[in-house]
Amino acid sequence: YDNTDNCSLVAGGRIDNQNRLGTFATPRVHMRYNPWEKGVLRASAGRGKRIANIFAENQQLFGSNRNFNFTNNSGKNYGLDAEVAWNYGVSFLQGFYLFDKPADFGIDFYRTDFTNQAIVDLYDSAQNVLMYNGNSYANSLQLEFNYEIINHLNLRTAYKYYDIQAEYLNGSFERPLQAKHRFFANLDFETHITDKGQQWKFDFTYNWL
Repeated sequence: YDNTDNCSLVAGGRIDNQNRLGTFATPRVHMRYNPWEKGVLRASAGRGKRIANIFAENQQLFGSNRNFNFTNNSGKNYGLDAEVAWNYGVSFLQGFYLFDKPADFGIDFYRTDFTNQAIVDLYDSAQNVLMYNGNSYANSLQLEFNYEIINHLNLRTAYKYYDIQAEYLNGSFERPLQAKHRFFANLDFETHITDKGQQWKFDFTYNWL
């Protein structure tokens, strides 16, 4: 749907049949809305399903001298059931002028709810890696600010907050080794192109976790 003015909507879905996953549907919907000039609101929601490739995705644990244990073996994928996730998100971007220079500010929030996720449990024991199906969720909040300070000198900044929790055998805990706070900043500068087609480009990037 498109009202040719300030709102559009795209909905879709697919049905798959796979020898391990069976028959399943994955719907999705996207919306875009312009409430006022240079303002863009987007929203999306959908469902996903997949087989977790647990060995390829956890290769770093093979050198830890831990034993790999599967607490259930009723599933068809390494003894585990397929992962299912519902995700939802909304974002807003606003462009404006600051001291007669173009700038924009954006905010994004996304959430994913997992059912039957392949949980990699390092909390149970220092000698074991337990793998089993469980529930988890992930919240992500991002703030962005971009600004052209002077001609050819641009600033890009972003802050992201992660809240990732999983249900382990011993209770709900944060997923290990996931930084909650991340900050990014970038300055880039370009000189004018000379008559010979020569140009200098300078770039500085800062990341903090």
